[in-house]
Amino acid sequence: MDSILDAFSKPIMNAWPRIPGALIALVVGYIALIIINHLVKFGFSVIKTPRAVKQIFLSVVNILLWAILLALVFQSLGLPQVALALSGSVAIFGVLLATGANYLVSDILSGLFLTKDPDFKIGQKIKTVDVEGLIEYIDIRKVRIRDNEGNLHVIPNSVLDKGPFVVLDDNKK
Repeated sequence: MDSILDAFSKPIMNAWPRIPGALIALVVGYIALIIINHLVKFGFSVIKTPRAVKQIFLSVVNILLWAILLALVFQSLGLPQVALALSGSVAIFGVLLATGANYLVSDILSGLFLTKDPDFKIGQKIKTVDVEGLIEYIDIRKVRIRDNEGNLHVIPNSVLDKGPFVVLDDNKK
């Protein structure tokens, strides 16, 4: 039983004299986190990014920054195993994020190509594989098409860019 208590108490006792340095690292890191958040928000306001995209990006940045800050604090406390575990979690999170971002990047690039396509404009009547109707709205990720029954179809840009569509009314009269 004493060996179990020693296993837990020894790292804590070794970390005790390092607490002031860890607190300073935490405070400085927190201030840096606030400054980085303000810089990112300012950057998004300059490039006029949609609010949803800004919120998602800020959430991801905050998660990563907090994980890095906590890893630094644990490292300064002399607990490198905990810091290493947090670093591994950040790496796994990055891989998951990159996998999910693949679709986001595909939709964004397809949206750029669709907005530059002279045959694809708001107000045009088009027919895709599944939908026929008027293009009501095009944004960074999706296109909204209203069919003849009044239903609104929200289609990812990458789906429209990869598949064929027919322009039924080109409005060039």
